[in-house]
Amino acid sequence: MAAPEWTHYYEKKWESVTRLKDRESFIFNFHNSYPDGWNNLAYCNNRVTDCIDWLGAGSLTINSDSNGASSSLSTSGHAWLSYTDDEGTTTTFGTWGNDPGGLGNGLHYNLESGRTSEVSRTVTLTTAQEIQLLGFVMETSERGEDAWGYFDNCAGFAVEGWELITNEDLSGLLVTTPTILVSNIRKINE
Repeated sequence: MAAPEWTHYYEKKWESVTRLKDRESFIFNFHNSYPDGWNNLAYCNNRVTDCIDWLGAGSLTINSDSNGASSSLSTSGHAWLSYTDDEGTTTTFGTWGNDPGGLGNGLHYNLESGRTSEVSRTVTLTTAQEIQLLGFVMETSERGEDAWGYFDNCAGFAVEGWELITNEDLSGLLVTTPTILVSNIRKINE
């Protein structure tokens, strides 16, 4: 499965980053690897009036839809993460266990494009959080069909990624379902 376009920026650097210590060093020092050194003009290709990146990163949204189910044990619905870069391009990430469109189970990109969620929660990311999200998505993708299971479903994937990036726990007691996630997002959004 091909990675979404936004990941290519960091792929070469990420390939050699495997241990946590290396990741921290990478996140802290990645700007030193620019060909001309750290230079704000080089950062925006000398187009300072055309390329202002106020926050340096995009946003992450956790989405959940219970398909109207009211029982927390309901397995209906779907949960996923959406990443929107600072130019407004959105990429969705969701794990699937029902072989959507004959693509197989596991993590898929952009299958949720155009889908609306019952509830959502969004945060603006720092560059370090963006890199962390990339690592999480790549590691999940490498698990193939094992990225989805009854006890590690789409809601579990979304909650795990969200908590990794934001330190905000939206999980259920034992297993998180889309219905439980809808309830938990509603509570924290109040």
